[in-house]
Amino acid sequence: PRCPVSGGHEVRISTSDLGSPISEVRVGGLVCELLGSPTATEVCFLMPPATDEGSLPVEVFAPNGNRARQDDGVRLFVPEVFGSVGDHIAISNEGLTVTRTEGVNRAICLGAFPLRQISGGFYFELRIDEVSKSMRAIA
Repeated sequence: PRCPVSGGHEVRISTSDLGSPISEVRVGGLVCELLGSPTATEVCFLMPPATDEGSLPVEVFAPNGNRARQDDGVRLFVPEVFGSVGDHIAISNEGLTVTRTEGVNRAICLGAFPLRQISGGFYFELRIDEVSKSMRAIA
């Protein structure tokens, strides 16, 4: 599965029958909090927070000594979400779109994470819907 680096994401995985209920899950070597009632073939857990994007191994363990591992079991990503300060701004599209609702002040857009760098620079789109031709300065 794909999960945000912020952690706290609920993940359900299944494996071949380990012969005993799964008692531990590790992602990238970190022990995860189990949720619900694990079985010998399925477990639900919370992803721990991480610092970097990329793939991590997932390991499941049963008390009888059996275990299973998938080297690229989870793919972590940095989410692109925004927050706002002020009353002239609206956030939509599940936190991916920020729109100024009126005026030129009292609206600040804050990113939850630093902008991602891609081969051409940093990924960010800006669409200008209106241009003011007035040279009036705010004093």
